Amino acid sequence: MATADKAYDLKLIARRPLESDITRQLLARNLYGVDINPASVEITKLSLWLHTAEAKEPLSSLDGTIRCGNSLVDKRFYGKRRLDDAEERDRINTFEWVGEFAVGSFDAVIGNPPYVKLQNFTKVHPDMAAWLVAGSSGEAPYRSTTTGNFDLYLPFIEKGLTLLNDEGRMGYIAPNLWPTLEYGEGLRRLVHEGRHLEKWIDFRSHQVFEEATVYTAIQIFSKAPVEAIRLAFAGDGDISRVDWSDADNVLPYAEIAQPGEPWLIAPAPVRGLIERLARETTPLGDAKNTSAIFQGIITSADHIFHLRKVGRGKYAYRPKAQGGKKQAEVVVELEDALMKPLVSGREAKRFIEPATDIYLLFPYKVDAAGARLFTPEEMAAQFPRAWKYLGQFRDELEKREGGKFRDAEWYRMGRNQNLDKQERVKLLVAQLVARLNVSFDFRGAFYVNNVRVNGILVSPDAGWFILGILNSPISDYLFKWRGKPKDNGYFEANKQFIDWLPIPKADRTARASYAALAKGMQERFSLRVQLRADLAERLGSASRRNIPLEDLLPEVRAVAAIAEAAPQSLPPAELKKWTDERRQEDEEAALARLDAMLGPESVIAVTLERGKLALAIDEVEAVRLFVAPEQEDLIAAQWRAFALAFAPTGKNDGKRLIDGLRKVVVEAPPALRDQILAIGAELVTLGAVIADDERQLHELTATLFELTPEEEAMVLRGRA
Repeated sequence: MATADKAYDLKLIARRPLESDITRQLLARNLYGVDINPASVEITKLSLWLHTAEAKEPLSSLDGTIRCGNSLVDKRFYGKRRLDDAEERDRINTFEWVGEFAVGSFDAVIGNPPYVKLQNFTKVHPDMAAWLVAGSSGEAPYRSTTTGNFDLYLPFIEKGLTLLNDEGRMGYIAPNLWPTLEYGEGLRRLVHEGRHLEKWIDFRSHQVFEEATVYTAIQIFSKAPVEAIRLAFAGDGDISRVDWSDADNVLPYAEIAQPGEPWLIAPAPVRGLIERLARETTPLGDAKNTSAIFQGIITSADHIFHLRKVGRGKYAYRPKAQGGKKQAEVVVELEDALMKPLVSGREAKRFIEPATDIYLLFPYKVDAAGARLFTPEEMAAQFPRAWKYLGQFRDELEKREGGKFRDAEWYRMGRNQNLDKQERVKLLVAQLVARLNVSFDFRGAFYVNNVRVNGILVSPDAGWFILGILNSPISDYLFKWRGKPKDNGYFEANKQFIDWLPIPKADRTARASYAALAKGMQERFSLRVQLRADLAERLGSASRRNIPLEDLLPEVRAVAAIAEAAPQSLPPAELKKWTDERRQEDEEAALARLDAMLGPESVIAVTLERGKLALAIDEVEAVRLFVAPEQEDLIAAQWRAFALAFAPTGKNDGKRLIDGLRKVVVEAPPALRDQILAIGAELVTLGAVIADDERQLHELTATLFELTPEEEAMVLRGRA
C-alpha cells in the first residue's frame, strides 16, 4: 500500500459535506495499492468503502488506485516471447508501475510483503522465479535476487524503495534475517550504498503473527540517505518502551566496512566486544583451531537406515505409517559391523558424552582413503542379513528424490558429503539449542544425523580446550547475538552461526589447566546422567502416588472448597459442572504462572525446612508441599533429582514440571529407600561440584578473553 502527495483542492474546505469530499479526494489521489490476488483487491475496496461510505453519497471509485497486478513482474518478463494462453497471462498478471502509477513519487510505502522462500516459489512458479533470478536477457531485474536462495520479501523491499520520492519513507514488517544471512548480500549492498535503512525494531524470536512462525522486525527505510541505523529490540513484543535516543543502539553506516558481509544488528557495546575479540583471537573455523565444521549423514530414507538396537545383532525399524496409522516396530537381524551409533539433537547435550540406542545402517568401508560403498557382491558375501534387509526396500530406495537412485548403487546414502568424517575425533553441536551445547566425541565413536547435529573436527590436544570455550557463558552470549533466532528462545547453531566464534590465545600451561577443567566437567556431567538413570530405575520398582494439585499449588482450590462456594440454588448436575469449570480455571491459571516463570536459563532449586518442601524458580517460590517427617527425606530426594534434570522447552513447561513433582514414591522397603536416598544425596553433592565448575569456567574464560569489568557485567546481564 502506498500514498502519494497530491494535495486536494483547498477550496473544498468552504463546501459541505467537508468529510466526504476530503475522503473522496484521499481515496482518489492519495491512497494506492497493488495485489496479485483479485479477491484481495476486491476485499480491500470493500473494506475502504465500509469505512468511508456515507448515506446518500456515491461510493468513491477505486478502480484507478487499488489495482490487481504482479508487483514484482512487468512486461520485461516476456522478452521477445508471446504468451497467447489467457490463463497463463492471468497467472503472471504483469503490472506496469511506469504508466499506471508515478514511480518515484510516493511519500510513503507500507506493507507486509510475502515471506516465500525461492525454493518454494520455484515449485509453483518456475518461470517467474527464473525471471527474478536472471531476467529475460540474463540481467536480473532486482539486485536483491542475485545472491543465494533469496526470500521473496527482498525484491519487495527493493521495489518499495524505487517507488519513494526523495523525501519518502517506507515501513515494512518483514523477516529479520536479510542483514545476517548469505542470501541478503545483494540487498545489503543496495541499502548500504543508499544508506536507506533508518530504523529497525527487532522482535527476535517473539511471534508477531499467530498463524505462522516467522522471525520479524519493523523496518523503516528512507529514500534520502541517513548516517546511521537506529536499533531497538522487543523480544517480548512490546514496542512501547522503544527509546530512539539511546546512543548505544545506533549503528553508523561508516562502521559497516564490508556491506556484503553479514551485518551485526546489536548495541554498540556488544559490537565493540565482538570486534575487539575478532582482532585479538582466531575464529573457530580458522585452520589453527579446526579442520572442518560439517553436517551429518543424509540418507533420504531415515525410516529404513535408522534402526533401534534391541540386542546383539538385533535391530528394530518402524515401517511407514499406513493410512495415517502408526505401524508397529519390526525386529530384524543385522550385522553389527555395519551399524553405527547415531547422534541426533536430543542426544547432543552440553558436556555429556552421547548415549543413543539409534543406529545407522552404513554400507560403506571407511579408511584413510575415504569412504567407499560396498559393492553388491561384498554386501551379499560379508553382510547377507543387511543385504537382504535393504533388498526388501529396493524399489522405495530407488524412487528417492524422484528416481535419482535408480542405478546399481541404489542402497547408497542420500548424499555423499562427510561420509569419511564421522569416525574422527570431533565436537558435537546440536543444530537447535536454547544455549550453545557442545560435547566431545573424543574417541570418534559416533555418527551424526543430517542437519540436526554438526560435527567440528579438532585435534585431540585442542578438543578439550575448545570444548570449554564454546560451552562458556561468554561464547553463548556472543552466539545469541549472531545466531538465527527460533521460536521459544531457541537458536540455530549451524556452521555459519558458529564458525566466527572467537577462540582465545593461551600459553601451554593455561590451555592445559583449562582443558583439564573441561574434561572433568564432561566426566561429571555424564556421571550425573548415569546417576539420574540409576535413580529412575529404583523409583520405577516402587509404587508411586499422585499428590493432589491443591497440595502443591496454593491457587488451586480443592473440589470440596469450590463446591462450598457454589450458588446454593444449583441442582446436582449443574453444581458438578460449575465446580469442574472453576477447578479447571484454577489449574490453568496455576500452570500459566509456572509457564511464565520458566525459561531456557531458569535456575530451579529445592529446599526442605521444618516440613515444608519448596521448589523455587530463579529464587521465587513456585511450588510447595507440606510433608510428614517420615516421608520428607524420600520425597525431597526425588524432587531434587527431578529439578536437576528438568529442562524447559517452551512447550507445556508448567504441566511437565508439576506432573514430575506429583508422581512420587512415599514409602519403600528399607534397602530400596536407602539406595534412593544415597543416589539422591550423591546427585546433590555432584550438583554442587558442577556449580563450582561452572563458576570456574566463566572466570577462566573471562580471563582468557581479557574481559573488562564492564564487558563481563554486560555478559552476565545479557544471560540473566
